[in-house]
Amino acid sequence: MNDHPDSAMVLLQRIEEPERLDSAEWARWALLTTQARDKAYIRHTTDSVINRVADYYQRFGDNHQKALAYYYVGRVNSDLGQLERATDAYLQASDYSAKTDDHDLTFRILTQMGARFAYQGLTHEAERAYRKALEIATQANDSVNIAFGSAYLARVSGLRADWAQAENYYLESIAIAEKIGHSDVLELGTQELASVYKRQNRLDKALALAKRLPEYRWEAPARSNRSGYLVIGDIYRKMGQVDSAYLYISYAIGSDNIYTRSSSYQALYFMYRNMGRHEEATKYNDLYQSCRDSIKKMGSASDLYQVKEAHEAVNRQSVDTRRWLLAGAVVLALLVALGYFYYRYRASRKRMERQARDYEERLAHQENEASRSAFVNSPLYSRFHDKHEIWIPTAEDWEALSQGVDSVFAGFGVALDESLPHLSLVERRLCYLVKIGVKPGVIARLLCCSDSAVSMYRKRLYEK
Repeated sequence: MNDHPDSAMVLLQRIEEPERLDSAEWARWALLTTQARDKAYIRHTTDSVINRVADYYQRFGDNHQKALAYYYVGRVNSDLGQLERATDAYLQASDYSAKTDDHDLTFRILTQMGARFAYQGLTHEAERAYRKALEIATQANDSVNIAFGSAYLARVSGLRADWAQAENYYLESIAIAEKIGHSDVLELGTQELASVYKRQNRLDKALALAKRLPEYRWEAPARSNRSGYLVIGDIYRKMGQVDSAYLYISYAIGSDNIYTRSSSYQALYFMYRNMGRHEEATKYNDLYQSCRDSIKKMGSASDLYQVKEAHEAVNRQSVDTRRWLLAGAVVLALLVALGYFYYRYRASRKRMERQARDYEERLAHQENEASRSAFVNSPLYSRFHDKHEIWIPTAEDWEALSQGVDSVFAGFGVALDESLPHLSLVERRLCYLVKIGVKPGVIARLLCCSDSAVSMYRKRLYEK
């Protein structure tokens, strides 16, 4: 599947009338088909099938099947431009994958989640997801994912304009990719580092890197979103080499990625504007604005800087009274659109922040469950429950028990102090033993008293 998704698609399509399969077999067939399409870079156009798969595995699947199903719900909705639904799906997938040992799936879920946050400008949440993904890859000693994780962290640094840190992460990613001979990571790191150099106006260095890309040699695979051509073309644009810039950027316009198309139109607009060719500049500016409108309808944040640039470009084109009037109308329309999209941006950001909080709460819950498991499986916990061992706990043992209980049941000790401030030491120890489910006979031995004394203590505590 991973190495030959096209062959997997052929095999899956040979199954006649899959709807006649039983529910379990159909769900498996549908999930594999969605997975093969995704790995073959075939754009998803509907979520009806994957939603049925997720519903089935939600009821009958194990944690890995649920994680995989919700991961592909996220992938499908990302293609459909439903970013909020995609984020919800990735959050659910993350919960289930945390209960499995599939490090690669967990890595993919976290990085997709990071990408959704990054698209919304939530760099803190994006960085947290990417760092968690890199930790998973490092623990699994997965060199490929470590290289990808470093490149993704470089992206977040780039969003913050921390160019030095972005460069360091990209160089680390490229070094790992060269060592293991992984062309996809190598091309990703090389392309995006060239873009960083371009944004810093280190154009000679950017072009030297770009010449290592298959796009420079016109050897990019058909699955490419053509962003490499955009990077190369934009470097040439900034260097003033108009013919080469147009050659590469015009090819990038054919990308199936709306973000690549949008940036390509913008680059051509800048190029023609600077050449004083206002008709072409206006044409590409209109195409760029159309892409931005489509992106905003997907739920992404408004890009105030680009709107300002478009407004200034219109003003520079106005040379007479008629054009000034036209420019005024455009400015008014942009201000109205800006107000609308700013409202949409605020609402979308609040939703994303709420999702980020939900994600943090899920992480905290997972950490608490891990702490509870560690305590229950500890030797100390076992000794306090042992029915046969003749053992009298020391003061240090009692203190360790109280600390363990307080760490698992947050605030238990404080609640005792507030509700029963005059407990004796024996009564307090009894409360801790009852809290962790120690049998009455074992309690009597640990407290060096009789079974009837334990019953009397418990009755007295209930009366208090």
